[in-house]
Amino acid sequence: MPKANSTDINIVLDRSSSMDPLRDTTIAGFNEFILTQRMTPGDARCSLLTFSDTYALVYDAIPLADVPILSRANYEPGGWTALWDSLAFLIDRAGERLAAMVEVERPAKVVFLILTDGEENISKKYKGEPGRHALKKKVEHQRSKYSWEFVYIGANGDAMLASERLGMNPRNALNYKADIRGMQGAMRMTSAGTSRYRGGAAPSGGYFVGLDPDAPSVVVPSSGKADSK
Repeated sequence: MPKANSTDINIVLDRSSSMDPLRDTTIAGFNEFILTQRMTPGDARCSLLTFSDTYALVYDAIPLADVPILSRANYEPGGWTALWDSLAFLIDRAGERLAAMVEVERPAKVVFLILTDGEENISKKYKGEPGRHALKKKVEHQRSKYSWEFVYIGANGDAMLASERLGMNPRNALNYKADIRGMQGAMRMTSAGTSRYRGGAAPSGGYFVGLDPDAPSVVVPSSGKADSK
């Protein structure tokens, strides 16, 4: 059986140019997230991939205690939004890494946290509708076969619809206003949801069910349905 009370946390963090006004707030919120997760009971490892036109695997499945702080030196927004290529890469990377582990050491829980303030616009491998469908199939496979959780935190759009179009549970989506209060609230909500997920089963109603937004510019889904046409 997989290793109980152990979680594999994979973070896909937007660093496109539109994130620049929220650069310092994103850094502070991310570091607060890591600090909170360090204090949450249980074992966890974390991977961070940042993306703009291209993606960079900043670190790969390291213990939370060893996660370096995010700073202006290693988080510098610029460029476009190759979200789909980036997410597909990290799904494949995590899948290969976990498959190579002996079962008793493999984490019982796997979660992907996608944080973006814009829409996909420049992916090359997963491009257009064929790319979206291929990525959706990949996400659905990991959800159905391995019970991976995918959490979509988005601004400047409909995060619920965007997540559903990628095969994710729209109740695991969070909308935030692209301002300081919105980003702070989104990061704190995500941290609270992750701590709860690590301590028990994922809530049947969604990752954020029962959690009250701590900023008026953060919107928790009120229904599980979105128009996926």
